[in-house]
Amino acid sequence: MVEKITKTLCPGHVIYLDCDISDIRIRNSFKHRYWPDKEYNRLLEALAEVYGPVKKSEICTRGRSCEDVAREIARIVFLEEYNEVDILNELASYSKDAT
Repeated sequence: MVEKITKTLCPGHVIYLDCDISDIRIRNSFKHRYWPDKEYNRLLEALAEVYGPVKKSEICTRGRSCEDVAREIARIVFLEEYNEVDILNELASYSKDAT
C-alpha cells in the first residue's frame, strides 16, 4: 500500500551518519532493542539505496562519542557549503521506483 504524503518536508542539507552494524547494535541496546544481524543489514542497505544518490555530507560515526559527532555536525552546518536537497521529491521518486 502506497501512502500519500500529506506533510510538508522542507528542502535542506542532508547529513548522513555512517556506521557499522556493531555501532547500531550498541545504540539500539540503550533503547532495549535487539535485532538479528539480518535486520541490521537490511536497514543499512535500505539507507544506502535511498540516500546513496542524494548530494549529502557524510560523517563516519564508527567508535565516536555523541560529543564528537555533534562537533562534526556543527562544523558542517557552520563551515561547509550549503547543499540544498529537495528530500521530499527524492523520497517520492524513490517510492515511485519501488512500485
